[in-house]
Amino acid sequence: MSLRSLRAAGFAAGVLLLSCASERARAQVDVLTGLSEGGYSSAPLESTFVFNSSMILNSIGFSSGGYGLTSVSYTLNNVQTSLSVDDLTAVDASGLRWYNFANGGLSVNASSVLKVATQGTLETPPPPMEDFMPPQDPYYTNAISVVGSQNSSSNVTWNGLLDGSSLTTTFTNSNLRVSPTNPGSNVAPEPGTFALALTGGGALLGICIRRRRNAA
Repeated sequence: MSLRSLRAAGFAAGVLLLSCASERARAQVDVLTGLSEGGYSSAPLESTFVFNSSMILNSIGFSSGGYGLTSVSYTLNNVQTSLSVDDLTAVDASGLRWYNFANGGLSVNASSVLKVATQGTLETPPPPMEDFMPPQDPYYTNAISVVGSQNSSSNVTWNGLLDGSSLTTTFTNSNLRVSPTNPGSNVAPEPGTFALALTGGGALLGICIRRRRNAA
């Protein structure tokens, strides 16, 4: 193999390695799994998630099901951000509508706390059929989802859903999709590790080339 061919092979291997690392680093997992539609609550809803390591927050899913959404927001470390319902995806098979962060996602530090709030549509009950029956007050149809399980590989802890004044881990109003960066999440090492590996590989390639020249 010629010197030019060896260099080309080394370059191609480096590009392939970095490409694979990039794909692994972008691997996304859901914090909650096995979600299904669970009806609605008329109380205000807020879920709390705690990030156990630095990572990328790719998307936030909001429970919708067969009910509408009029207000969605998230609060990251006490900073609230309101989102437009128009920017959410269509309802998926789990009854969620997702907001996908642009530019590769939102970087989140370890120990960060994320709270997700949702509000459904305001329903006005029909007038009572009999005069002696009192009218019913309007109420919100705040959609909830039944939780299957928490995904430990996400490295995010879900602290449950605050349903009005009650805390539950049976239902949620939201879910997260993240790209974990902790060593146990099967993602690529730091870029510096690959730079060192490529540099070392280049040095070994040079030694092989020199040995072949000396042997000739």
